[in-house]
Amino acid sequence: MRWHPLVVSAEKPSFAKEIERIEIEDDTIIFIIKEKDGREAAYPSDKTHELPERYAAISKHWQPHINTLKNWNDTQWTQNSCVIPALEACNWQDSVETYAVLGLALAVELYKADFSKTYNAIVKILKNQHIDNSIQLPTKKFPNSKEEITDCPISKISIAGNLNQFRKEKRAETWQPNWRGSKKNEGDDASIQIMHINPLTEKEIRHNAENVRYGFRWRNIAMTDHSLAETLDFMKHIVKAHKK
Repeated sequence: MRWHPLVVSAEKPSFAKEIERIEIEDDTIIFIIKEKDGREAAYPSDKTHELPERYAAISKHWQPHINTLKNWNDTQWTQNSCVIPALEACNWQDSVETYAVLGLALAVELYKADFSKTYNAIVKILKNQHIDNSIQLPTKKFPNSKEEITDCPISKISIAGNLNQFRKEKRAETWQPNWRGSKKNEGDDASIQIMHINPLTEKEIRHNAENVRYGFRWRNIAMTDHSLAETLDFMKHIVKAHKK
């Protein structure tokens, strides 16, 4: 959930301006933009955070430099780490609201906080934000239903619940080296993961409080990069095909 003024994408996204071109000088990527007065301005990789608004470097801008960049080593790439994928982009208010939704879900379901009291406290904080007075929080994307916030979007089961009723056999044990920490629990069906109700896209921002939720791993991996509606249609097909 990051806001950053420079994103990369295949085509120009709706939420960013297109840069003019890319130049490379002394192993430094330089992004050229056109300012409002028509003059060009150069932003080297370590100055992209100073861009006045969000810009996108799309596929065509990288094409002239492929032969150079494909031979760069890890050190050169690390020194020029200055962009994020458009898929991951969000506005600051989306990030704040989504963080609030995810935190609320955990507080209520895992730590048994009172939903109404906690929800109202969070809404009060959002309303009193002083980051940008031109933006009113919470936005229309911020949910107000407990179930919408705390339940897995697919199974409609609370994230504090379990999925044992859906497993016919106990999960088999597999060998794990004693000298290494085990991450096996992360692969449990009921492990909660951040998921998107509708898949991410480069065209528009979908990292927001309306689209990001906690869900069970089993449900999350079943969706892959499909929308909830597409997933449900496929599940209906499977049930029908198996005559269940």
